[in-house]
Amino acid sequence: PPAPTVTYAIMGAPTTDGLKASVKVAGAQSVRLRSGSNHSPAATVDSDGWAQPAITGLPAFTTATLDVEITEADGHTTLVTGALTGKTAPVEGVPTSFKFAAVSCFEDTTSITTVSNAGSFTRMKARNPDLVFLTGDMPYGDNSSTLQAAHRVDTETMLAYSPALRALLSGAVVVPQQSDHDFGPNNSFPGAQTPGNRAAYRQVWPMHSLPSSSGQYRAFTYGRVRFIVTDTRSFAAPDGSTRLGATQKAWFKTELQRSEPVKIWVQEAIWIDDNPGEPGGDKWQDFAAEKAELGAFIASSAVGQVVTVTGDQHALAADDGTNNPWGGFPSFCAAP
Repeated sequence: PPAPTVTYAIMGAPTTDGLKASVKVAGAQSVRLRSGSNHSPAATVDSDGWAQPAITGLPAFTTATLDVEITEADGHTTLVTGALTGKTAPVEGVPTSFKFAAVSCFEDTTSITTVSNAGSFTRMKARNPDLVFLTGDMPYGDNSSTLQAAHRVDTETMLAYSPALRALLSGAVVVPQQSDHDFGPNNSFPGAQTPGNRAAYRQVWPMHSLPSSSGQYRAFTYGRVRFIVTDTRSFAAPDGSTRLGATQKAWFKTELQRSEPVKIWVQEAIWIDDNPGEPGGDKWQDFAAEKAELGAFIASSAVGQVVTVTGDQHALAADDGTNNPWGGFPSFCAAP
């Protein structure tokens, strides 16, 4: 039979001593990550070829090149060297310089060229970011299917399309997030597609532990910075009364009051927007009461400096807080 191979490899979920990967392999029963003589526990490969091994015992804030050890059903092993590269997190509370990238809105792959894509992802990787935030619409599936497999194939199609994107995702630590086009149809909120979509998202993307089985929100500390990744899709109410839902909103406020001196709120929807709200819309202005509530809370009760990083609007943007009457904090929007 042909030798087992790594089809896709994604690096993610950094801790001070470890990393988690998501890999798709052919012809394997289990996989392990290896760094020199250190190796992870074996992770079982699912029926679609995906597995998420996690390695620990690595030095803090150190770039590790990881091999993938593939074990077949008969016990035979194959080592794929240098399949992944990622940096562990710095020690919490210690002042540390680092850099991160953010990107959004990987358009329908039929409407853009390989050349323009490869240039964007190649230039991003060349800047050697320690973290890469995908702020949604990666990819444009617009998929209303209830089947997990259909949503998984959307992401696999995106990965197959761009070698430069694959090099970025396997060569830097990735923090993914969803917007509407990769959550379901355009402007989508919870619907029949949600359970299958959520299962596929967790199958493919390596993430830190999730506080809720019903959503994708989570947070992690990186040196003296607390990154707070919210889920603005899974709990939204059709009447516009809440976008985060009561449980996530309470969690979010608690996160904002932690001791880290900087909080970076990573979200898919732009924050600075004074266009009128629309019934059933998917912008923050369509959830005006909750937006005002959160802005007031951040201004009065958040600990340290809050900054938000967003996507979705297909433009590069930055504001120092001057044009943000909803909390007064800086805002950066990732380019498509």
